[in-house]
Amino acid sequence: RRGQAAKMRLLNLLNAAPFSMASGFRDEDKYGRKLRTVYRKGQSLGEQLVSEGHARQWVGTRQPWC
Repeated sequence: RRGQAAKMRLLNLLNAAPFSMASGFRDEDKYGRKLRTVYRKGQSLGEQLVSEGHARQWVGTRQPWC
């Protein structure tokens, strides 16, 4: 249930207004997927999800969440 709520919140945030993406200290993960931070008006949408309780801060390894 929490995962579905997080997914819907992210979808709402992405559809609310234009956003930009920026690469961080790594361009890709070990599977070749592009790693990006999504921003709107200088605010990270990921950080917003964390502050709202829909996500956890990345600590370098997978951690249980739901």
